[in-house]
Amino acid sequence: RSEGADDVLAFNADNSLLAGAAKDGMVRVWSIPDGKLRRTFAHSLVPDTLRDSKKRPVSIFGAGWAWDLAFTPDGKFLLSAGAGRAYLWSLKKRRMVVRFSASGALDARPEHAVIARDPTRIVSSSRDGIFRFFMPTDGRQVSAVRIPGFRYGEIKISPDSRWIAVKINSDSLALWSVEKGQIEHIIDTRDSFSPGIAFSP
Repeated sequence: RSEGADDVLAFNADNSLLAGAAKDGMVRVWSIPDGKLRRTFAHSLVPDTLRDSKKRPVSIFGAGWAWDLAFTPDGKFLLSAGAGRAYLWSLKKRRMVVRFSASGALDARPEHAVIARDPTRIVSSSRDGIFRFFMPTDGRQVSAVRIPGFRYGEIKISPDSRWIAVKINSDSLALWSVEKGQIEHIIDTRDSFSPGIAFSP
């Protein structure tokens, strides 16, 4: 039960855990075998959330909620991203351990994020059209790449971490090569109204 439907869902690698992000700003993690709620993380209950005189949040919608969820390959951590923030949560310690952020303007804040492997990096996209690569251990930014034509939208990483799919606009989807650091393919998605992106296993 949550305040609002779960908009984003993610399984861990061995399908023993299911994470869901809801419009109440919370991220919940359930155990698959028994369906029990195991963890609850406050993605949007942060200092910039409006609060009343008793310190209760009064505007979760204003703070936004998570749009992306991803477990690390070892299943020990959960990434949540959306509404200008990205966090790494420890499932063992039951708390946020890393916050990923970019210095500068509001447009540089993380809107979407994925986990790349070999080496492990958190890759975020922002409204300024830049991919930023962060260390998962301390949240330090290690590099940044501008994506031509990209302003805002969903990103997804392939299971082998070779490609990041980027919704450039309503008419096209780009495949960005992690190895080469550039766009390799443009796919025409004209007349496609769905914003969703997914790779086959």
